[in-house]
Amino acid sequence: MRAPTPLKRLAWLASLGLLFVAVAAWLVADDPLAPAPSAPSFAQGPDVLLEDADILQFGEGGALRYSVRSNKAQWFRQGGEMALTAPELVVPDEQGVPWRVVAERGAVQGGQNATSMQVDLSGMVVLRRDDGDAFVQVATEALELHPGARRAATERPVSITTERSRIEAGGLDADLAAGALRLHGGVDVVDGGGVSRRVHSTQPRAERSG
Repeated sequence: MRAPTPLKRLAWLASLGLLFVAVAAWLVADDPLAPAPSAPSFAQGPDVLLEDADILQFGEGGALRYSVRSNKAQWFRQGGEMALTAPELVVPDEQGVPWRVVAERGAVQGGQNATSMQVDLSGMVVLRRDDGDAFVQVATEALELHPGARRAATERPVSITTERSRIEAGGLDADLAAGALRLHGGVDVVDGGGVSRRVHSTQPRAERSG
């Protein structure tokens, strides 16, 4: 039997909360002197509000597929979406080395299976992987992340820093499992010696692996 997805678990919690409100309203109605019950406070807001929320998704072999942590998670039943405040995500690559992503805001869509969930991150978004002395860090204003599929993309300008150089580009497509970043737009590379060179790589795209 498949374990319920994170959004399905939240839907179950929302249904339980609605049932509780309905039972409370029925009990109050039996007392004619009792004041009329007010509408649920979440009628105009989220159906479920979680603070310091942690969501973990594991693969078939029990290895961590990805994790999501958020200061606040708000689930809206009507649209089936979840809003995240200050989310932190961890997505391991094929060798188990984690990519870590932090952002100011996030919006979760999908989630019917392990690979369909999409997280739209915005604000100051930082994607980073450390592997010994080597590292790669991507900074941008918006990032579309598919943690189950271990892919990420943005059409916004990106600033990429490694232990050897700094790269500015018009956007990227990232295969987080393989550790490959495909850059597009005008690519400006600054090496460790401070020498800058402009690479026009809209077609074909420049690629950095590892």
